[in-house]
Amino acid sequence: MVLRSNAAKLHLVDYGIVKPGVLVRQRYADSDIGSAKANALQAHLQATGLECVVTADNGNLANQALSRFDFTEWDLVIDATASASAIHRIEVELKAQSLPVPILSMSVSAAAENGSVLVKMPQYSGGPHHIARQAKLEAFAKHAGHSLVKAFWPERVTIKVFQPEPGCSAPTFIGSAADIDHHAAGLLNIGLSRIESLAPDAASLDLVAASWLRADDIKRHRLSYTFKGYARHSEQRHGYAVLRSDVAALDMTSELKRIARTRSDKIETGGLIFGEIDDAHQVIWVDSVSGPPPDSTASETQFLCGTAGTKELNAFKSAASGKSSRFIGIWHTHPISRGRPSQDDLHAMLELLHFQEFPPRQVVMLIVGHAATRREENYYLYRRNEFVLIARHEDGGQQ
Repeated sequence: MVLRSNAAKLHLVDYGIVKPGVLVRQRYADSDIGSAKANALQAHLQATGLECVVTADNGNLANQALSRFDFTEWDLVIDATASASAIHRIEVELKAQSLPVPILSMSVSAAAENGSVLVKMPQYSGGPHHIARQAKLEAFAKHAGHSLVKAFWPERVTIKVFQPEPGCSAPTFIGSAADIDHHAAGLLNIGLSRIESLAPDAASLDLVAASWLRADDIKRHRLSYTFKGYARHSEQRHGYAVLRSDVAALDMTSELKRIARTRSDKIETGGLIFGEIDDAHQVIWVDSVSGPPPDSTASETQFLCGTAGTKELNAFKSAASGKSSRFIGIWHTHPISRGRPSQDDLHAMLELLHFQEFPPRQVVMLIVGHAATRREENYYLYRRNEFVLIARHEDGGQQ
């Protein structure tokens, strides 16, 4: 489809080889079996006689993805791998380099019944993994019961997949050639139209049901989501990137206004943080924050976060996000001082990490420094193994 749309240059990257099972679904011939996919496809595309320079690369995208290209020569990246390892590599490399061109990423659900097309514009902060996560939160908030949402983010108990899980190149994949052609053409058109209309710092995800299926709502064969990226901060202990949503910023603003109105803007306040700590990509997502639980105590010198209702709130947040956003830490303010951890703050981390019934492995602490004047966000990630507990015995007592 790209070749026939009058592209000037096309570069193919795939380290796989052509196997017999793929012949029923993709445009390879019996004589291609055993050949490198990229080279075989290059030959078929060149045979069309169209004026497009087609080159091929047998490299593994899981080892090197975006960094293999000189983007002064290219206008668009199309990810059609449906590979978690390739997406991971793209996400990692985007932390070290900017990408001046859009990314368009396509995939299909089981049996090719539904298609997904994701677009990242150049100034959007984050890669395809982050876009998919942000879209999932929005999809669960707006269309949690929709068949398309269930198809791409199914509950584990409902998944019935032949093991090993098939891809469209595997002989066990049951989608047809017509199904794949339908999605390849349609999703490409949707993605290109998105690139034409999106702002430079935006991203989008479209989920599309095949027109021959009976959808649960005949008017909703397509779900579309567009959004801007999260604000980027730096975690100060381990160097993680912190991506904080506008919703979380509004949550904090609302609590700061409440405490100033009901007591004083010099009183410390805080609450819980909900999101995800992604160690694989060294990213902390802050999706939302709460105000103080009702049993919290606050003064001008200290905020002690309570626990009343926190389990129920965490369960609600987790269920509402398809288990993608849950409790990851606590936040509080320093109204007139910098956002640096005090001894009380470290004791709070110790309590969270060691003295609960089911303590987490790691937690995030956000201190909003100078909250009453020029608010600044300071993030710290603490891990259980970073605290050494020492018992001392003095005069027969224990401390």
